[in-house]
Amino acid sequence: MLLWPGDTFERPTYTVMSHVAPELVWAIAFLVTSVVQFSIVVYGAYRERWAHWFAGWNACIWGYTVVAMLLSVYPPPAAIGGELALMISAIWIWVRPIIMRHGERLHHA
Repeated sequence: MLLWPGDTFERPTYTVMSHVAPELVWAIAFLVTSVVQFSIVVYGAYRERWAHWFAGWNACIWGYTVVAMLLSVYPPPAAIGGELALMISAIWIWVRPIIMRHGERLHHA
C-alpha cells in the first residue's frame, strides 16, 4: 500500500517511520519481504537456514513498525490490532524453531 500514489507518511501514525527512511524505501522493504515470504511458502523452504534468518528479519521489521506507530500517536489507532497480531505471529514464527531445537536437544541428552 505504500507504493500507492499519495503521501501516506503525512499521517501522524507514521511519523517515527518517516524519520528513518522515506516512504518509497519502506514500500520496497515491505515488497521484497512479501515476495520472499511468498517464495518460502511456494517452494516449501520452511526448514532452510536462510528462511530462519528471514524470519528474524520479518520479526524485526514488524516489531519496529508496530512500535514506531505506537510511539507516533496517542491513543493508538484502533486498527493497529491487526499489525500487533502480525508482529506477534512474526516473532513466534522466528522463535518457535529455536524453542523446538532446544527441546529436542534436551530430550535427546
